[in-house]
Amino acid sequence: INPSVADWEDIVVEDKDDNDDGYISTADTEEKLLAALAAEVNDIELTGSIDLTSPLYINYNTTITGGGFTGKPVYVTGETVAFYDVDFANGTDGDESSVYVKTGNKNVTFDHCSFTGYKWEAIQYVAEDGDWVCVTECSFKSNAHRALHMQVKNVSDAQVKVTNNTFEGTYTD
Repeated sequence: INPSVADWEDIVVEDKDDNDDGYISTADTEEKLLAALAAEVNDIELTGSIDLTSPLYINYNTTITGGGFTGKPVYVTGETVAFYDVDFANGTDGDESSVYVKTGNKNVTFDHCSFTGYKWEAIQYVAEDGDWVCVTECSFKSNAHRALHMQVKNVSDAQVKVTNNTFEGTYTD
């Protein structure tokens, strides 16, 4: 055996920002949010209210925390999607809901979110193959059609959990 031996070389490793590892991203504009979603980032922190100029599609597993949305609605088809502390003031055109949960979603969570000014419904859940939806500690404030529309088909053991929420407003149309 003829081993070679080299002198120890010190290497300085700079602290790595969470944004660099592809798992956590921050967004304060629609462009940054779309870029994070295109890169399939699993955790996105909104650092402000994002005005959506077109509907936002979330097509894979992700968690969105903080901030909020104004303007156009959010469509959820990713298998597991969660929203924590997000303010929804979108879905304000005609019969638009703030959030549409569609076929393809299995599990969706809304925790400590607020929904204001929606014209049709705050959350429209029609994920025909969904396993569960959880809406906890959220507030709903609008004079709209209805706050929640929960529709589950073809799933015998689907769970809908709606707990400790507040509802204000009446529908006057």
